[in-house]
Amino acid sequence: MRFLILTLILSSILQASETAWPTYRHDNTRSGVTSTDLKLPLSTIWENQSSAPQQAWTGPAKWDAYAGNNGLQSMRNFDPCYFTTGQSGLVYFSSSSDNAVHCIDSKTGKEIWHFFTEAAVRFPPTLYKNLALFGSDDGFAYAVNAKTGKLVWKFKGGPDDTISNRRIPSNGKFLSLWPIRTSILIYNDLAYFGASLVPWRKSYLYAIDPLTGKKSTRGFVSEMDNVTLQGALLASKDRIYVPQGRTVPLVFSATTGKKEGKVPQAGGIFAILDDDGRFFAGPSNQKTRNDEVRAFNTQTNSRIATFGDADRLVVSNGIAYLHSGKQLKAFDLKKNDQINEQIAPLQKKLDAINKELRKKHDKEKKDQLTQQRNELNQQISDIKKTLSTCWIWSKKSPLPYDLIATPNQIIAGFDGSVAIISRKTGETIWTAPVSGKAYGLSIIDGQLYISTDLGSIQAFGSNQQTKRKLP
Repeated sequence: MRFLILTLILSSILQASETAWPTYRHDNTRSGVTSTDLKLPLSTIWENQSSAPQQAWTGPAKWDAYAGNNGLQSMRNFDPCYFTTGQSGLVYFSSSSDNAVHCIDSKTGKEIWHFFTEAAVRFPPTLYKNLALFGSDDGFAYAVNAKTGKLVWKFKGGPDDTISNRRIPSNGKFLSLWPIRTSILIYNDLAYFGASLVPWRKSYLYAIDPLTGKKSTRGFVSEMDNVTLQGALLASKDRIYVPQGRTVPLVFSATTGKKEGKVPQAGGIFAILDDDGRFFAGPSNQKTRNDEVRAFNTQTNSRIATFGDADRLVVSNGIAYLHSGKQLKAFDLKKNDQINEQIAPLQKKLDAINKELRKKHDKEKKDQLTQQRNELNQQISDIKKTLSTCWIWSKKSPLPYDLIATPNQIIAGFDGSVAIISRKTGETIWTAPVSGKAYGLSIIDGQLYISTDLGSIQAFGSNQQTKRKLP
């Protein structure tokens, strides 16, 4: 009997976790992957229309005169819409327009509560136990009761002196010199976040008690120079990854807050980790002529793949789904790794030979080394040709602004529409119009939520859900 009760309890816990979307892009690796498929067809349940987002940064420069590039990708576009989180019939979003966090009934779209801060809130609340946690441009991290919106605690970021109370004007508002422009990440039962604005002022990375909002002996406060902590924090294997935007992401120890390094050649705000130790991000600067997503091995920081003309992807079971060259594609990362493993020892030998060729040798020795180099180059070239077999399928598609996945589906947000695509074939199996560019996608309790650049949040449910929710 006790075993049966325990089994039922565990089953309910697992079911709740499987249907929840408790943090930005679902989890601490920002995977955007959930474990249950959407039941088709879907119909609109409700739409919430707010004022358009007031982004922290206006967008990319018009051109890079030094590099001679134009049409640059934005590297700090972390708040283009009102992203959603949610669980147990409640949906949450934060607003950079009205400086508040909102809680909505998932069945009706009616607001249950809102909580105002003194400046923009740029990431959706992270849900932990009975709390909703978020940061604001006013320089405070907050925790409120997830069901009532009642304040539980607030924590001020920045230095412990009077200057941290100063505010500066921005977009018709006043913000702290140390705004909280990262997500609140819950890891090892600690709340991690950064307080940072510009690299010429000190920045702070915090790990505090998420239940009390107090500094903990298990946590830390790390003070650092010449960095800008902004975007969604990521966690993996006792490491915290912190994007910066126009420069490389930083890596910190999750237990001490000590800086452990960076991910060279990576940059931008969009970043994800996968289950096989890969880190995906954009280029480290705007000198790249076209959008790119790069894949790195987190153990060696070596680049293992580059996807041109792409700025978003979703990865599940070793397959990357991305848009490149006017095509939506599926790419076998595991096969790519196997091919790179064949190339690595050959490349090591080639590097050694090139190094040796820079030394002085007699003609016979030099000719011998040159022949070896040519043979290795040919072997590497032949193996690289097999990389084309990593592409599983390719379908013509408009540019998606966001991609998420279920076990059998890819959900893609476009300009004015959303589509569900078969992971196996790449064929579109459902589509619907939306208001604006669909930058934010989430799946909460079996319903699909679309957030756009026009301030719209649109909820879609299956026909059974729609019928059940009609008065």
